[in-house]
Amino acid sequence: RLAGANAGTVIDATGKVVAPGFIDVHVHSEIALLGGPHRYGSVLQGVTTHLLAPDGFGWAPLPPALARQMWEFTRPFVGEPAVELSLDWPTPEAFLAIFAGNTPVNVLPQVPHCAVRLGAMGWSPRPAGDAELDRMKATTRAWMEAGATCLCLGLDYQPSAYADTRELIELSKIVRAYDGIYAAHIRYTDLGQARAWRETMEIGREAGIPVHISHEHVTDVTEKLLEEAADCCDLTF
Repeated sequence: RLAGANAGTVIDATGKVVAPGFIDVHVHSEIALLGGPHRYGSVLQGVTTHLLAPDGFGWAPLPPALARQMWEFTRPFVGEPAVELSLDWPTPEAFLAIFAGNTPVNVLPQVPHCAVRLGAMGWSPRPAGDAELDRMKATTRAWMEAGATCLCLGLDYQPSAYADTRELIELSKIVRAYDGIYAAHIRYTDLGQARAWRETMEIGREAGIPVHISHEHVTDVTEKLLEEAADCCDLTF
């Protein structure tokens, strides 16, 4: 709330474009933001908010041993830390606390599906059973209570790749209850582009949740799929 606030510096923007800070919705920046030579790179380009857990990568809430395994798996994406990390984050809040007052940009959490599934059933290459799905629902709910705004997935990466459509619909229903969205690197490798899009449409339709498809572009294939999606769900990419 800025009512009554006074600026320390007044800039004459006559003839210039004024824009709010940009939001980067898919950048593997969590660790880089905490320290190191590149932590200011995005804010110098006008980006003032990063979403956490792109592709569903995350390390909380997991036991340290599992968090370490996930860390080794995701290291090529997030890079080497310039600060010491405990990887001991038993709750979403414990993980988010490492960013408070410690990053040059705002951060916004997403539910990291990889960590959610890993915590419920390890690296098991199969659909979730009912009890395992209940555990995932509870963890998803805990992330939404901690401030997450969507369920984020990387369905070409383990362990998320083993999730069936039923699991994704049920978790999306939890997120929908918090007015969140479904954001996914869809299942290109396993299903191919067209079938992966249609699975995503099914999730959006059955869960009644808005959908965001990560890193896509319009082609002859996706143009037709966009028209199809417009008839079934609220979809952006």
